[in-house]
Amino acid sequence: MKTTKTRIQGLFLLLITIFFLYLGTSFAIEAKMIKFTFNPKNGTTFIQTLTTTREKDLGLFGTQVDESVSTTKITVKKTEGGWEIIAQPLTAVMKRNGQVVEHPIFKLLSKLVITYQLDQQGVLKEIIGYDEVLTNALFPPQVVKKVAPLLNADALKQKAISEWNGRIGDYLGKTISLGDSWEAVAPITLPNGTNLNYKITTHFKTLEPCGNIKCLRIEQNYESDVKGIAEKTNEVIKSLAEGVEPNSLQEGLPVMKDQGSSIQGTVIRLIDPNTMLIYQEELERTMFLEMELAGTGPIPTKMIEKRIYHFEY
Repeated sequence: MKTTKTRIQGLFLLLITIFFLYLGTSFAIEAKMIKFTFNPKNGTTFIQTLTTTREKDLGLFGTQVDESVSTTKITVKKTEGGWEIIAQPLTAVMKRNGQVVEHPIFKLLSKLVITYQLDQQGVLKEIIGYDEVLTNALFPPQVVKKVAPLLNADALKQKAISEWNGRIGDYLGKTISLGDSWEAVAPITLPNGTNLNYKITTHFKTLEPCGNIKCLRIEQNYESDVKGIAEKTNEVIKSLAEGVEPNSLQEGLPVMKDQGSSIQGTVIRLIDPNTMLIYQEELERTMFLEMELAGTGPIPTKMIEKRIYHFEY
């Protein structure tokens, strides 16, 4: 009798265990499914502070550390056709090895008001503002001529489109589960308008508190095609030299080599998938370059770039 009762109790406990395991799995799967929807509150305004640090180990030429801090007012508004996001620069400071510097390119870019035009679902349709990059440049003609190759409006616009897609556009309307990973190849636009391709692995990690809401933690790892870096960087170097001094410098230009050159990095982002507003973002990128300069031979160089975004809603 006891044996039968024990068996019945055992079966009952097993049944209860399976039942709750089933319910728990069901609820867990449902809770993990996350859909990305662009739906911020109309009129949302926040201040974005971006701190960028670039530490360059230039081998024989020593070490250089550039740090810039910029603040931008971001306004999100509904329009008849969808949405507008307006980025209005507020402040910008750049330092080199601890000393404030007036960098002409940084100064020009930090004054641009950029408007992103989106459709009703948040898909990017147009970016307005980069065409003004050299219109009101308050620099001598020789300086404008020198920086112009780095301020191609189409290339700057394409770079902004790539960044938007990497942060927002590629996720719109997609549904993921926590623990999912994506692999993709994405381009980055160089100053001469050509692209480098990155292999990116995206991990959707956890839901974490962002004030009174839950944000999705996204982590990314990426690396570049080594040969592409060398070929395209040499194109940029040549085009910049031709833009500054067409009839000189050509024989003494530094040449980047395939061997020993690479770019790799990581991104951490906290985003509200229900609005597509970002609450935290950090990027770190390491670039190894093998350069060759006439008279000095190979020069291994390394640059570590860090970007930290702070958002004040």
